[in-house]
Amino acid sequence: MRIWRALTPALTRVRIAAVLVLLVIVACDRWVTSPARYHSVSVKVVSARGAPVPNVRLLLYTGPRPMGYGKTDASGSYVFADVPDGEYGVWADSLPAGYHSPGVLTGAPLDMIKDGLTVSPTSSPVVSFTLVHEGPGTVVVRVAKSDGVALTGIPVTLNDNFSHYRGGQTDSTGKYVFTDVPYGLYFASVANPDRFETPTSPTRLYSRPIPIDSGARDSVTIQITPCTGSVAIRVLGGNGSGVPAFPVRLYTATSILLETATDASGTYTFTNLQCGEYGVAIRPKAGYTYVDVVGLAYNSVIITRGSTTTFTYRVTP
Repeated sequence: MRIWRALTPALTRVRIAAVLVLLVIVACDRWVTSPARYHSVSVKVVSARGAPVPNVRLLLYTGPRPMGYGKTDASGSYVFADVPDGEYGVWADSLPAGYHSPGVLTGAPLDMIKDGLTVSPTSSPVVSFTLVHEGPGTVVVRVAKSDGVALTGIPVTLNDNFSHYRGGQTDSTGKYVFTDVPYGLYFASVANPDRFETPTSPTRLYSRPIPIDSGARDSVTIQITPCTGSVAIRVLGGNGSGVPAFPVRLYTATSILLETATDASGTYTFTNLQCGEYGVAIRPKAGYTYVDVVGLAYNSVIITRGSTTTFTYRVTP
């Protein structure tokens, strides 16, 4: 009994020491595992039409060091979980067959890396990639004047960079629709019609580049500015004032285009005339005599873009 009583205090001290050591070990374990905070980086990959793209291989990295690999599921999604705080990037380093970065079509830089992602208690980045998918699409070409009025019966072509082209002609709405256009980058063009062309205008007019992938439907408008000008007739009486309601005529070599009369100021202006050659004249009016020696008509009146020409006639009662 004396020996047991002597050992009891020593055993108690051993037990207390053991408990203290255990507490220190637990505390050390928590110190090792708890300072780093873990969050997530979510990735979504879709086509240009918004459809999910599965089986895209993804790499999460920080600096030069890979941190994890993943692959998008049927919904086009993948989540990198348990990501420590820090700066990261995501690289879509392998795409399914038939899918490409949009830059492959447009010539823009390839966009398969998202860098500068901050993971922190207040930031769990969400990354998205958009891909183009090989396949046909549709291109709608509209041809119109500068005021938006549709131009009918204008031949249009659709070309790619490999000299492949298709042709058509605009309908009553000014449109032509190219269907089943293969995957690629295109541009539409029209020949500048004679009635719109001037010595300084281009012989063909072109649309912006048109990227086409599976299911795409893109519309472009080619605007043609008509070549127009104006010609005016002014009729003056003997006292130099304008003579209203005096008959005037506009004509070409083959037809009379318009017969009308001067306004209250003695003037009539034929506006928005298509560029070309015309003639203008005054017509006889009871009670008036034409006094100029040139004659009643001016032939070979040339209308150019933006031109305004005035012909003055003098008459006496």
